[in-house]
Amino acid sequence: MNILVAAPNLPHPWMDYTIRALHRLGHATIPFQYTNRWINRLNSAGLAATYAQRWRRDRDDALIALARRVRPDLALVLRGELISPGAITALKRAVRGPTVTWWVDDPGRYPGSPERLRLYDYCFLFDR
Repeated sequence: MNILVAAPNLPHPWMDYTIRALHRLGHATIPFQYTNRWINRLNSAGLAATYAQRWRRDRDDALIALARRVRPDLALVLRGELISPGAITALKRAVRGPTVTWWVDDPGRYPGSPERLRLYDYCFLFDR
């Protein structure tokens, strides 16, 4: 199975561990990793509104373009709360099978998270 694994560049190797585990299970992976740390710094300086919106749109467009190009059997989005609802919907159309998200934190911490959770076919959480 070809699995698209999308994740932000986190300070811990969650994406790397996930990809290694999928390889051990016999799956091929297509990584999509992005960084949003500079957006957080701009947010703290009060400068990010326009740039962050454009950056998120470009990130989402790149993810969807990759999915359309490789047509994976499954998409696994680590920290799926970061992807816009429109991008999740477009991702679902580009993937042959289910879209799955794995969230680190309680979804109640993020505005709009119940709507986002419903867009994925499956959702896994660390918290109850």
